Amino acid sequence: MIETKEGYSVVKASVETLHGRVSGCFYVDTGSSTSLIVDAFTDDTGKREKIVGLAGSSSNTTEVEISFRIEGVKYHDVFHSVNEDCLPLCSEDCVLGILGCDFLTSHKMVVDYRTHCVYCASTEDEMKEDRVDTSFIPLLSKIQLPLIRVQLNGKQFLALIDSGSAKNIISHKAALYIGFNGSSIGDTSVISGLEGDLKTFSVAIRFKIPKGLKRREVLSFSEDFDVLLNEGKLLSLRNGELSIDIVLGNQFLNKHQCLIDLDEHTIIMNPVC
Repeated sequence: MIETKEGYSVVKASVETLHGRVSGCFYVDTGSSTSLIVDAFTDDTGKREKIVGLAGSSSNTTEVEISFRIEGVKYHDVFHSVNEDCLPLCSEDCVLGILGCDFLTSHKMVVDYRTHCVYCASTEDEMKEDRVDTSFIPLLSKIQLPLIRVQLNGKQFLALIDSGSAKNIISHKAALYIGFNGSSIGDTSVISGLEGDLKTFSVAIRFKIPKGLKRREVLSFSEDFDVLLNEGKLLSLRNGELSIDIVLGNQFLNKHQCLIDLDEHTIIMNPVC
């Protein structure tokens, strides 16, 4: 069962440690290519590596094997350990780590905002009849992260479907392209990620998402976005060859009752006008 805590999607879980079982929650994060475990729950003695966060900053990690349970189902997987200071805080539960796209994809998981559940696609056959009246959007299949194309003022951008983001985010570069000149900045706020705090401000943006396999029809949206007050790309994949300037977070996913199917590489939504 997915719960929303401080705007983030979390699932209850327990992890086996050298000192016994620890209960808490994992963030469900389709925007993270790597699954993470807080290093306090591991025997963290391996070689340090770096993972890249929202705005290109990095954190040191170690690859570790862990055993854990979600909804009574036991898993044994390789995660990367990270300091708990790199993860958002959850006021009510002990944060165990992040279930990233590597775990969600390998186990053919579905993240369903209609039923507020995370489950294996193989258990979902009886629910597929419910998809008849919904909008079907294929993910870009050659990329591990769930990406779709969106249209802003006639230009195509790549958008990340990110259950690990509480808000919708657009980079400064993309906001400038659609005509925002920075003259109407109101109150600013701060969002937190792997790289620390980033200053943002809110703006309403209209955009379109092509739907269906041939992408000849479009869905139109007007949503509030947080604009990052820094230059450069929001994310950089493949050593900068592919840029992502838009994040559709829980703010969007909950509102439109989205279903992220990482087995069939699609997102289903019931658009709310």
